[in-house]
Amino acid sequence: MMHLYHGMLEAKKLRFAAFSHFGTYKAAVDRIGRRLFDGHTGDPLILKICFRFKPGSVLHLSGDWGSNQPIAMANALKKHFEHIDQTRSQIFEEIRSDLIDRKLASQEFMSVGWLQLSNALGPLGITAVTYPNAVEDRGSSSYCVIPETRRICVGQIIPSDQEIEDAKKLVSERLQPVF
Repeated sequence: MMHLYHGMLEAKKLRFAAFSHFGTYKAAVDRIGRRLFDGHTGDPLILKICFRFKPGSVLHLSGDWGSNQPIAMANALKKHFEHIDQTRSQIFEEIRSDLIDRKLASQEFMSVGWLQLSNALGPLGITAVTYPNAVEDRGSSSYCVIPETRRICVGQIIPSDQEIEDAKKLVSERLQPVF
């Protein structure tokens, strides 16, 4: 069993949508800081949640796909399978291409994409994808849990004002050009 954290700006919830992300405590604080920096409002809350993944059910990617959109995840999965399973790589390329076409045609692509990815990963027994987070708590392991899930919350933490300010400052510093 492992404990992962989820940062939010809304009331406590224990049911998470498909493809929700979980990680370290610091990653959760950083996510809250980013959302507040971007203008979102709400009361910061971090949930500590229990996970028990079945052996072989977690796919390990070597990098962060950089966006919480199905197009980016499909691309990361395509690249992951390129050298180990061309058939699977092609499946994810087809999903990626379809979603780009939908987006360009101003059609719904987010919910369609998550459904397509879920349908492609489900038969493989994949219930989560882990990756080194490149944004929140850089280098730490984060998990994207594929199915909608109801989890046991073992703790609720309100981050300190200092933690939130530090996280917002970090976002601001990362957005500054380096010369």
